[in-house]
Amino acid sequence: MQPNTPGTKKGYLMTRPRHPREELQVIIDEDKPAYVQSLFDSIAGDYDRMNWIMTGGLLALWHRSFLRETALGKGETALDVCCGTGDLTLAMAERVGGYGRAVGVDFSENMLEIARQRSDRSSARRGSERSPISWLRQDALNLELPDGGRDSGFHCTSMGFALRNVGDLQRSFNEMARVTRIGGRVVCLEVSRPDNPIMRAGFQFYFYRMVPLLGRMAEKRLPPESALRRLRPYTYLPYSLDHLPPPREILELMRRAGLANVRRVPLTGGIVSLYVGEKS
Repeated sequence: MQPNTPGTKKGYLMTRPRHPREELQVIIDEDKPAYVQSLFDSIAGDYDRMNWIMTGGLLALWHRSFLRETALGKGETALDVCCGTGDLTLAMAERVGGYGRAVGVDFSENMLEIARQRSDRSSARRGSERSPISWLRQDALNLELPDGGRDSGFHCTSMGFALRNVGDLQRSFNEMARVTRIGGRVVCLEVSRPDNPIMRAGFQFYFYRMVPLLGRMAEKRLPPESALRRLRPYTYLPYSLDHLPPPREILELMRRAGLANVRRVPLTGGIVSLYVGEKS
């Protein structure tokens, strides 16, 4: 009889549980867009609450910095790609005012439905102070929107905390740049690793250890047969950062998309960053 060895039980080879990084790679190789769509459809109802819990209220500060970088003015136009439940879309809609225009795009219908409900409540409060918003179900890699030019296109195109989730970063930047008008901006808000070693160590512990634990509150609703139990949503979200290029490479992708004056703006010690470029 074969003796027991590490990784065996009573002579039979046991399947080693995959580390989240390995499971994520399998998901990427199989069909990352389908997984991401299912993921955000499943957590849509808890998404806003969990964001505020996990960011400790810092989200409002990051949104203010984001709005400054958009450089949007009254009467202008804004597009939010991968808009989720509409945080940034609503903020830009208020920025451009009643004579402006805002569009939110996402491929999760559950997220869009919550965004529409939030928009309706906001309209009742704000009235003509805020621009009307169009909520569209579209793919970030193939936006069904016209090219931007000197007198057409969006004054600002944004993406918030979604660079990690798109299937092709270069193509997503190409699409965002394409629909932006000449002189307009592309602004992306995303999680990043701090440069300071001490802050980075604290960030690593919180992002990879605490976020999945906090996420159990939302994930307990997943049915036992859900495919998302392969890699739970709030385990996927931290480990997806492993597949995001470093900041210098992100800026290079923006340049290749035709954006000029590209720069990174670290926030809160670099735990998140704004990536800004201008269409020339």
